[in-house]
Amino acid sequence: MLNRIYSSRSRVSAVGAGGLLISLLVACANMGAPPPTTGYRANIIVKMTDGSEGGPALERLVEFYQAGKRRRFARIDGELVALIDRPDLRVSWMLNPAARSFEEYRISSPKAVISSAPNPFGPRARAVFEWLGTENVEGVDTQKYAVKGKAISGHAWLTIDQIPFRFAGTLGSQDSAVEVEIAYSEIERDSQAAFLFAIPPNFAGYEKRKQKSSQSADDIEEAIRKIEDRRRALPSIPTFF
Repeated sequence: MLNRIYSSRSRVSAVGAGGLLISLLVACANMGAPPPTTGYRANIIVKMTDGSEGGPALERLVEFYQAGKRRRFARIDGELVALIDRPDLRVSWMLNPAARSFEEYRISSPKAVISSAPNPFGPRARAVFEWLGTENVEGVDTQKYAVKGKAISGHAWLTIDQIPFRFAGTLGSQDSAVEVEIAYSEIERDSQAAFLFAIPPNFAGYEKRKQKSSQSADDIEEAIRKIEDRRRALPSIPTFF
């Protein structure tokens, strides 16, 4: 189980049976896919079947990931397209390398997608991932999840370090459901270069891009810790700051 469940007599007495039940449910299900614990590069094949006579559609992508930041690129109608997700900035950038231009979207925007390449593991997937157990898939030890959302249903498999590995299910409503199979391969675990998740400086509008993220909770906690340390060393600093 990804999230540890801490229980003790004192804990049970504090939160009661109802609180313990909530803790169990939260521990077994997460909103969105659990984030990978390592950087990686991987090839992806997306297979979509909508029941038409034309047969399934295939899309091939390359994905880079590092500490919440994600970059995907593919060739759409012969043109190279790249999508960068920056949760720290709360934006996504759609890059057009041929024109050296980009579009910026809110990270939750449905427009921030590469055409015909759904990503149930990404930041816009509104689904609950419920942990089912471990399973060996094609010689790889994985964690299996049931994926449930308003417009998504199926199963997902992640590696032990939570890198996406497989997805099989449907996207869309009952009237327009599309069967989707996603396979990650040639996964290379390593720290990824920062420039992969940034807009190139020779792109039009580069100077107007988001410059930096707001402070994270960890940054704030670290700042408070440093102030507390200084206050202990220098009693003249007020207790309340």
